[in-house]
Amino acid sequence: MLWSPDCRYLAVNDMPGESGDLVRLFHLDPEKSTVIPIRESNGKKLQQDEESRHGSFFSSVERVNLRAQEWKEGRLWCRLTGSSHPKRQPMVHVAFHHLWVFSMHGDSAPILEEEWTLTDPKEKSIRDPVQ
Repeated sequence: MLWSPDCRYLAVNDMPGESGDLVRLFHLDPEKSTVIPIRESNGKKLQQDEESRHGSFFSSVERVNLRAQEWKEGRLWCRLTGSSHPKRQPMVHVAFHHLWVFSMHGDSAPILEEEWTLTDPKEKSIRDPVQ
């Protein structure tokens, strides 16, 4: 669990499952004594979002995982990892790593403000065996 510095938001990295999306976010309203979910984990939507953001390069995204890392300057920094198939080489599996930065606005859904590509992945690209 990661509390925002102002204690108005809580980010929870849920248990990993097949969906790949681990981040759940909650807005805490002390005046009303309520906890409002503002982001549920949804692996299919996460995969569709990643395919739409980088669809010109990927033919498909095989897997994708999102995990909350830390709060900085009132924004939530998350790490997005996964693998995909480039359009020009569909037999190759390429790992990708991004940082996503979300801003919070009350009890509405978080807004993705920035995406940074990490350029030093540890994994090597893998080619499917020729059959």
